[in-house]
Amino acid sequence: MQLQQYRPLIKFSFWLGANVMLEYSIEEAVVLLTKNLTTATVNADQLEDDLGYLSNQITTMEVNMARVYNWDFKRRKALAEKILSFIMLFICKYIIQIM
Repeated sequence: MQLQQYRPLIKFSFWLGANVMLEYSIEEAVVLLTKNLTTATVNADQLEDDLGYLSNQITTMEVNMARVYNWDFKRRKALAEKILSFIMLFICKYIIQIM
C-alpha cells in the first residue's frame, strides 16, 4: 500500500449555510476562529450571569406570589367569619322576636 502525497493546506473554507461558503488563508482562519472563540466565551459567561440573576428573580416572584395568596386567604377567611357572625346574630334576634 502506497501513501498518497497531499498538497499542503493553504486555504480553509467555512460553510456558512444557505449555499454560502467563504475561503480564508490558514492565518486568517486561525485569527477569525480565535476571535470567535473569545467572543463566544465572553458571551457564555455573561449569559451564565444573566441566568443566575433570572433564577433569583423567579424565586423572589414565587415568594411574593405565595405571600399575596396567603394574605388574600386570610382576608377572605376574616370576611367569611364576619358574614357568618352577622347571619348568626340576625338569626338569634329573629328567634328572640318570635318567642
